[in-house]
Amino acid sequence: LSVENNPKGRKNSSFISVSSEYCLIFAKNKEKSFFVENVPKKASDMILDENGRYVHNSGKRVLVGENSFNREVTRLDSDKNYSVYYSKRKQNIVLKKELISQVDESLLADGYTKYYSFYKDHLVENTYTETKFKQLFIDGALEFSENKIYEKNFNDTIRIKSQLVNREYEAIVSGKKQKYSMELTTTGAGTQLKQLFNLKDSPFSAPKNIGFLRLLITLFDSRELMVLDFFSGSATTAHAVMQLNAEDGGHRKFIMVQLPEACDEKSEAFKAGYKNICEIGKERIRRAGKKIKEDNPLTTQDLDIGFRVLKLDSSNMEDIYYTPKEYMEKEISLFVDNVKADRSSEDLLFQVMLDLGTSLSSKIVKKEIAGKEVYDVANGHIMACFDKDVNDDVITAIAKEKPSYIVKRDNSLAEDSVSINFYQIFNTYSPNTERRVI
Repeated sequence: LSVENNPKGRKNSSFISVSSEYCLIFAKNKEKSFFVENVPKKASDMILDENGRYVHNSGKRVLVGENSFNREVTRLDSDKNYSVYYSKRKQNIVLKKELISQVDESLLADGYTKYYSFYKDHLVENTYTETKFKQLFIDGALEFSENKIYEKNFNDTIRIKSQLVNREYEAIVSGKKQKYSMELTTTGAGTQLKQLFNLKDSPFSAPKNIGFLRLLITLFDSRELMVLDFFSGSATTAHAVMQLNAEDGGHRKFIMVQLPEACDEKSEAFKAGYKNICEIGKERIRRAGKKIKEDNPLTTQDLDIGFRVLKLDSSNMEDIYYTPKEYMEKEISLFVDNVKADRSSEDLLFQVMLDLGTSLSSKIVKKEIAGKEVYDVANGHIMACFDKDVNDDVITAIAKEKPSYIVKRDNSLAEDSVSINFYQIFNTYSPNTERRVI
């Protein structure tokens, strides 16, 4: 898609002032994807057929009718003068050189409908040549109306599909027509970000506009989808998702991925205390969520603006945890713990969630049981305690909750007797709980 990002052109462009850029669209499986050309329209407003979703190009008829130009055809040797016979049952067309008064009765008897361009009682040229028309049919780009306007099944409504023209700089956002404005430009995006951070200049050099991303997301019917942005930058996508949820009550989620690229020390962001791009993105989500709720207090009471920040790192576990046989007995004695010394309980919890295939967005509740810290993930799916000196009271309380998984550290139990009782306690209160030790 060609996107006008700066109507006046960028000042920092070399030689030629650049005013637009491209949004590239890829589909892993074209058969399960749907897009419309030019400015998108939301999926629920499109028509669905066996070839996918489409919208009419308003007034764009392949075989033009009485609202078209008035030029009578006096000869049939032009390759734009032909009638069309179409059979929905056979999914087939037959093109014939014939006058409006002529009809192939055998084709009508076989279930075909005749289409011809005309003006009042006179023939006019069709929009496309026979070759082009056939290719449009092969491509599934034609819609054949089934209205019966004239005697003998004459019909002039064959339209092009998958066309939506952005006339007079109008766009469709969330199903509503609006004038094209700064809302879709990078110039407007910089202004929005500058105002959000209350800075003299934008903290990010080339932000995308919320309006443009909202427009793309509204292509999909679902309000429960997950939006993934592998190059999230200033987290515009997260902002757009929260804004859309506020507008239509959706429950879309987002995953933002960004390398912690350092900010230029001369930049406005660095001067404001942001050392890398990730810090800008996190603060942008906090500020945007807060502002959305402040601006829409009546409709955003249940809006979820919370998020978790995770970073890629090495395993929490020492190498011996994975390959104990490679270490001799005398070397094993050097390891006091399987877990690396600089890792927290939350680090361990998220590794356990990954190992067990549990969503990282799952609800996590931190509880205190008999003076020990216990994590409850996804309403009892996982219960984990990584504290030391865990006694029978803690184990019993957890077992009575009947979690799907119980996770503890290898050296967390207070004494050997508790280790022996651990399995017996779960056999008594929750025999179906799977037990994991790290």
